[in-house]
Amino acid sequence: MSKIEIQVFAVLKDYFKPTFKLTTSISSLEELKIELTKLNPASATVLHACRFAVNENFVSKDYKLKENDKVSIIPPSSGG
Repeated sequence: MSKIEIQVFAVLKDYFKPTFKLTTSISSLEELKIELTKLNPASATVLHACRFAVNENFVSKDYKLKENDKVSIIPPSSGG
């Protein structure tokens, strides 16, 4: 089991606490999306469109999670 810290931004704060920890056996960002969707099914559409950063660096969808990683999940934004 790994401990991963999750930080969410913008609209994702409507679905999750701004910062929380997971103790889990997941090892990929795709598995993380699935786990988060199980925690709050209403977040699925937003999570699908998000960018992920690990330890303050944007990562590809193939990134393998490690113990004590800090994952930031950033939804798309619009401005005017």
